[in-house]
Amino acid sequence: MINILKHSIRIALLAGLFAVTQNAQLLRADDEKTPSSAQNASSGIDEASATIPVPNDLATSDVKDAIIRALALRKWTVQETSEGKISASYSRGHMSLFVTLRFNPKEVNVFVGQWDSNARVRKTQERWFANLKKDTFDALVAAKVMKK
Repeated sequence: MINILKHSIRIALLAGLFAVTQNAQLLRADDEKTPSSAQNASSGIDEASATIPVPNDLATSDVKDAIIRALALRKWTVQETSEGKISASYSRGHMSLFVTLRFNPKEVNVFVGQWDSNARVRKTQERWFANLKKDTFDALVAAKVMKK
């Protein structure tokens, strides 16, 4: 019984890794479209900083649960949740980042409240943002794999 469970977990992980590699190009292409600091500051949070594709066959509730798991993984604080929207923040010392995630069964759009103008802080914020995108995508893939 344990061997069957181990085998099933391996298959699920391999399926998830396959899905990640298939969609990695989408995420890389999205990184190239991320607006610059000046563009983002002038547009507020009206323009998506990143779009994360959602695997097929996930309901809106599955997407929401995956996003919350991804936020919890890195200890983001969920500020507000509503239908199709989650607002969250992350703070460390004097640095912080506020994001809004709008989601549906097809995609998750991540909006950054405002990037810091200090280059060192901005670099840290960009790392947090990259981790959030990766963790969200991974959680969505895991939700898809676990649903099967």
